[in-house]
Amino acid sequence: MYLQTWGKYLPVIRILMKRSAAEPQKMELSRMDFETGGSRTRKLTCSFNIQLERGRLVTLTQSSTAKNLLEVLQQDDVAMSLMKQHMYEISLNSSFHLTITNITPPAEEPVTEAENADAEKESIDEDAVTDEVSA
Repeated sequence: MYLQTWGKYLPVIRILMKRSAAEPQKMELSRMDFETGGSRTRKLTCSFNIQLERGRLVTLTQSSTAKNLLEVLQQDDVAMSLMKQHMYEISLNSSFHLTITNITPPAEEPVTEAENADAEKESIDEDAVTDEVSA
């Protein structure tokens, strides 16, 4: 129902996904785009929340709007690549403000062998000092 609408916004959504590494990104969508794509018989409510972890769906609000966005993202190679590398939370509120947040935890720095040796040496030195004090 909203596949064409989300396809229209896809290039901007990809850019926001890339920029979200620094801070959450927000964009205001046109209500008219969704009203023309949906049913006109009732008042349109399109709020949802999607959480993606390494390309897999964690949370999805039961909404055709959310399902269609997810389908469009999964069909796009660039968006799918980004989703596999990071964790995202994508939400749309009733005012049609789309928010994309990169919730990937910061990577831990790998510990080198030299750092391990230094830490072990410090531990041994501390034990020697403790032994001397207690003797």
